[in-house]
Amino acid sequence: MNNPHYHDVLIIIGHSHQFDDPTVKQRCQLAAEVFHQGSAAQILLTGGYDQGLDIKPIRSQAEALRYCLIDKDVPASCLFMEEKSSQLIENLYFCKTEFLLPCSWFDVGIVTCEDAVLTTRWIASKILGEQATVTIYPTIQEHHQPTTADQASLAALQDSYGSIQDGDHKAVKQLITHSIQNPDG
Repeated sequence: MNNPHYHDVLIIIGHSHQFDDPTVKQRCQLAAEVFHQGSAAQILLTGGYDQGLDIKPIRSQAEALRYCLIDKDVPASCLFMEEKSSQLIENLYFCKTEFLLPCSWFDVGIVTCEDAVLTTRWIASKILGEQATVTIYPTIQEHHQPTTADQASLAALQDSYGSIQDGDHKAVKQLITHSIQNPDG
């Protein structure tokens, strides 16, 4: 892997509360490679707990990522945790409002999985907007065919959030809040 440019921060999208989960390990391996080649000095780990849980898991999704990255020789001092979110939209919303804007981090790498690249890229543009330069990892080859699940997820998000101007994270948050308060519409 040879990435020619430097990111202000690398964001890893949370997935599981287990640090030995294959998807967590895959994302952390990719992030560790980007970090160790010197393309980012800090990594922002996302994911808290699902809202509807009565009993919370032993660790947040961000903590699971943290344990995995430390195991891959990424120093704990380079890791920041966002633990308020439970889904991709919230991951990026809280990253923007609590870290990216206050720290003036505008060149962002986002680590997800190959079958969520379309969705992640689109949500990143809606929430982060044009002021951020975003690179999605893994980078996809020119002839990559997105999975049916990624295409379906993207279509559903476009139906819900398509009218929102890119970068208007406040409007995205209002829609999230409205859908939580009114789950039937």
